[in-house]
Amino acid sequence: SRVDGFVVFVEAALPGSVVRGRVTEVKPDFASARVLEVITPSPDAVTAPCPLAGNGCGGCKLQGLDYAAQLRHKDEQVAKIFRPLTNGKHSPDGSRFILGGGEA
Repeated sequence: SRVDGFVVFVEAALPGSVVRGRVTEVKPDFASARVLEVITPSPDAVTAPCPLAGNGCGGCKLQGLDYAAQLRHKDEQVAKIFRPLTNGKHSPDGSRFILGGGEA
């Protein structure tokens, strides 16, 4: 997320959620924080199938989002990287970068 334009990485916060957090580290270009309280859950939140999700295991950070929302979020992250290379387009041919299982 961003606070007054300053990037803050909030561990275990899902895209679309509103949380109260505590800053754990500040660097010149960003800060890290952890969730203290979920004020408004993401509208795409689901119960993660893995009991370790959100507890420090990096393998399932987005399992708390429904599958379609996971794909959208991942696609947006990759698109941000490529936008400068594609003159602001999502991808060179307008397609998505991330495909779900069975879509390839």
